[in-house]
Amino acid sequence: MTDKIQKHRRCDDYEKGTDETVQSKKKASIKSLVTATNGVLCCSRGRIRTFWWHGNSPMYMMLITSTLLLPYAVLYFGSLHESLNVKMALSTHSNYIMSEAVCVRHQDGTFQSMMSSSLEETIATTAPATAPSISHCGNCGKCSSDSDIDLMIATKDSLTKDATRCALKGLIYGQHTIDECLQGIGFTVDCASCWNENIKCTISKCKFTCLKTKLYREPNNILRDDGILQLNDCLECDEKTCGTEFLRCAGANRRQLGIMSDIQREGGEQCRGNVHAT
Repeated sequence: MTDKIQKHRRCDDYEKGTDETVQSKKKASIKSLVTATNGVLCCSRGRIRTFWWHGNSPMYMMLITSTLLLPYAVLYFGSLHESLNVKMALSTHSNYIMSEAVCVRHQDGTFQSMMSSSLEETIATTAPATAPSISHCGNCGKCSSDSDIDLMIATKDSLTKDATRCALKGLIYGQHTIDECLQGIGFTVDCASCWNENIKCTISKCKFTCLKTKLYREPNNILRDDGILQLNDCLECDEKTCGTEFLRCAGANRRQLGIMSDIQREGGEQCRGNVHAT
């Protein structure tokens, strides 16, 4: 303690010009000046450290606390803003329960969007061996190919997780990585482009909500107090703000195929009555 007081006094003497080193500066050797200067700088650095830590410790604590809480604040207010947009968005149920359109596959491997009534007339007037079959509910799209439909059936219990991984990869490493990730799942190039656009839409409109959902490890579905099964906030945001455009591009998805997947649906929330329904 005494050494520190003497050291601070030497600093004061140096600053006032009463230190012997200062008074004899002209006669001192270069080595002595360097040694004296280093000693003063060391003393000054010690003073600065003492001043900032002991004199401003509340400021340091506030700075550290603010730095730690800032990401959570951004996540909270960002997801709050996104949730307001979700509340104003229209439900997508009408895309599935009110559409009379179906995508049919002809015997030559081509696909065509038709109304249910027209399909019935076509089947009635066509020989069974050449009659078209229903591929999925709704209009045909870029994901209506046999290979994409087979993939969605085969990955019905893991596709949501795989697509989420691609979305997180795009958010962290850049959106140019999304296509490669989706094609790695097995989608055709055309179908992957629809999923890519959907992921970009989700990142743009739901990133804070989905990051919060991921942070809290929420399941795909949450059972409400009234017994109704609902989507987690991330899936709901994606479906309401980006789902309609995705369906218009892709044509086929698991709901249009009538597949029971890792996202559970209440009755009437997905297509029924086609060859893929399980």
